[in-house]
Amino acid sequence: MQGNPPTNLIAPSADALHPPVNPVVEIRRTADGHIAAVVKNHNDLQYTYFVLKTMQPVQIAAPIRLDNVNVTYSGECVVFQSRSDNKVIILRLSSANCPIQTTANATIYEGFGLIRQRETSIYTSLTNAPGVTYPPVAEIVKCVCIEENTPDQGNCDAGGQGASECSYSESAGGGSVSVSASCTVKCGNGYYACCYDN
Repeated sequence: MQGNPPTNLIAPSADALHPPVNPVVEIRRTADGHIAAVVKNHNDLQYTYFVLKTMQPVQIAAPIRLDNVNVTYSGECVVFQSRSDNKVIILRLSSANCPIQTTANATIYEGFGLIRQRETSIYTSLTNAPGVTYPPVAEIVKCVCIEENTPDQGNCDAGGQGASECSYSESAGGGSVSVSASCTVKCGNGYYACCYDN
């Protein structure tokens, strides 16, 4: 019997060093027609954004903003639920079962690749991006989904033909090593995962 994938409710933490904040997510179409969601003011998801690769270009005319959000991520699905107005936005692989009951307030976007990336400089450029779209996906991620019939060119540092998911992390620092960038991707049927460092 196959169960649901593990999920992580990533509720914002608060302590003496990290006072409570109002986590926000801003969702926009990318210049090449996919979806990117940038999480802001969330202590546990600093410098994190999600990208959903879609089969057809999405039509999002203006940025979508959710305030006071809970984020639930399972690899195949990310759910943004506003505690302010109970609005829910779900980014998921077409075949995924999300760990939340769909409500009348839910908007669901489906695709063939879900990417979670943490990278300071790209995150900063996204949070300061003018206009109504984010840059094309190839400019903002280090993990992608490639059609199965496309030969592996040896560019993958993780994943490659036959892999449905992969992850990549890049460390920086001295005595105590910290992760300066990380990327995880899960791909749907007909695609393979590829993560690279260039």
